[in-house]
Amino acid sequence: MLVALPLVVAVVSSILSIERLARQSTQAASVATGQARIGREIIEAQTGMERLLRQYIILREPGILDDLRRQHAELQRTTNRLAELALPADLQAALQQTMVKERELNDIVAAGAIPDDVLERFIANATTVQELIDKAQSHVDQSVEQVPRMADEARLHLVWQLLAAVPVALLIALWFKRTISNQIKQLDHAIRSIGRAEGSENVTITGTPDITYLGRRLEWLRRRLGELEEQKNRFLRHVSHDLKTPLTAVREGSQLLADGVPGELNDQQKTIVAIISQNSLRLQTLIEDLLNYQQASFASGAIEPQSVAFDVICLKVLRTH
Repeated sequence: MLVALPLVVAVVSSILSIERLARQSTQAASVATGQARIGREIIEAQTGMERLLRQYIILREPGILDDLRRQHAELQRTTNRLAELALPADLQAALQQTMVKERELNDIVAAGAIPDDVLERFIANATTVQELIDKAQSHVDQSVEQVPRMADEARLHLVWQLLAAVPVALLIALWFKRTISNQIKQLDHAIRSIGRAEGSENVTITGTPDITYLGRRLEWLRRRLGELEEQKNRFLRHVSHDLKTPLTAVREGSQLLADGVPGELNDQQKTIVAIISQNSLRLQTLIEDLLNYQQASFASGAIEPQSVAFDVICLKVLRTH
């Protein structure tokens, strides 16, 4: 999980960047579409109001004023919709100021007092609104044009994240490899220590809970092997001691026969007594070697093999038989 964590973080960050980019793209497209539609509606409303105003100046019919008021209300609603879009603060302020002037002109016309320059003032105000709409559209176009640049930045950001995540994941993997290798070395050292019958060295392994539990089991195995070794040595000591008593009697009996205490022996009897005496000595040597077996087993890890004369060993065995 830790090795995969940097890559997961990179992937999640990339997904969030893509979602943010998609959201901004959708928002920019929505604002551009809405602003274009609202801009057309404002221009159409102003064109209709200008036409009605020209008609009223010529005809002076009260019904035209009612149409002009309805057209003005529609223009106000459309302008408010434009103000709700994400426009810069300066454009918002300029738009509000222009609409204040437009309301003042509409109040003058609604009151029935038509100054000589009302049409010129209305056309100038409409021109200002058109310029503000063009500026807002330019701002939206710039936002839309920033989307590809943001996509390039997100792609570059993703590449750098991957380039950083892969080495971090490799470093974590190497750290885990080293940690696990050290734990395996501890296990190997403990096993070799038990194999060399170094029972005095306690098995202590640090690491993960599984490795620590395995170390405790090896410590139990070391103690158990020590107990079994002690039982075996005690058994060998008892057996060797029990063998020495009858062997001593055999050696003493053969020695008495060889000394002629029961009577003079002939040559054949002397040969038989010599064989008994020789093998009793050999048996005593074997028993002493058996007693020294424990020391030999403890020293088995330090034994240095040497060359021997195999033909001499064979001759000794043949001579014995």
